Amino acid sequence: MPSPNDPMNLIRRLGQGKNPKKLSLSVDAEGYTIMHDILFPTVPEGIVSGRLGPFEIRSAGGRIVPTFEGLVFDYVDFTGSDFQNSRWVDCDFTHVKMNRINGFGMNFTNSRIRHSSFIQANLSRANWGWKNPPYPLVEDCTFERTDLRNTTHTQPIFRRCRFTDCRFKGTRLSARFEDCVFEGVVADVGFGTKTRDRGVTTTWNQMKNVDFTRAELRHVAFCGGIDLRSCKFPEKGYVHIPRPDLVYPRLLEAVRRSWSSPEREKVTKYLEQLIRLCFREEQPLDIINEDDMPGIFGEETGRRLVNELKQVSESIG
Repeated sequence: MPSPNDPMNLIRRLGQGKNPKKLSLSVDAEGYTIMHDILFPTVPEGIVSGRLGPFEIRSAGGRIVPTFEGLVFDYVDFTGSDFQNSRWVDCDFTHVKMNRINGFGMNFTNSRIRHSSFIQANLSRANWGWKNPPYPLVEDCTFERTDLRNTTHTQPIFRRCRFTDCRFKGTRLSARFEDCVFEGVVADVGFGTKTRDRGVTTTWNQMKNVDFTRAELRHVAFCGGIDLRSCKFPEKGYVHIPRPDLVYPRLLEAVRRSWSSPEREKVTKYLEQLIRLCFREEQPLDIINEDDMPGIFGEETGRRLVNELKQVSESIG
């Protein structure tokens, strides 16, 4: 029997199908195996703590960074555990609670997560995937008040997931979203379509039937030819821009032609960067919050830019 002081072995034994009772673990009334507040031990610097693909993972000193591979978890409650920087390779999670975990820097490599929850979890700088397929699949999961800042994505699929009051700042969501719901403030995040694998760029995020109607979008970028036509957005307070790859260059021309300094230089620089980063290829639709540009340039300049954006959009649409 693994020692309770050896949580990594305990996790592995459970994930290999060992009966929870034989591991001296309790099961709650809902059938969840209780593994609350897991904390990995500390190790000296330089100790090999696992592997990720062909690479050895060596400790930098401090909390050990384990790799778990090929494990299956069904009805397990990891609430409050510290899984910082841990790696979960080709694992299956079904009806797993990862509420209030410290998952900073976790890596879900080629894993499948279904009917699970990440309520108030810290998943900042988590990695959803590795370089090679199959890529992570996340279905019917709940992300509520989850910290998803600066996460990276290597072609994961999020299907029928709900994101409520999550933090996304600094994240480019190059994932595939299908039938997902976003609620609350969604701010400072980019939804992209392109990802690079061994130098090859592929189109990945198709944004199928994503519901933003109960979300407030603030400085959200939809880039790279993404198709938003099946998505739902709030009815008021947003500008719908058909063919932004055509609209923004025409808006840039209008600003260069008719605006005066110093506003012209500021807005021109912004639009040039926006076109270069987001709209170098055909895209059916873009959506922006009407308050985004006043927040960047000030009320007067920002409203003027929004009004001209509307005019150009109407001429295209």
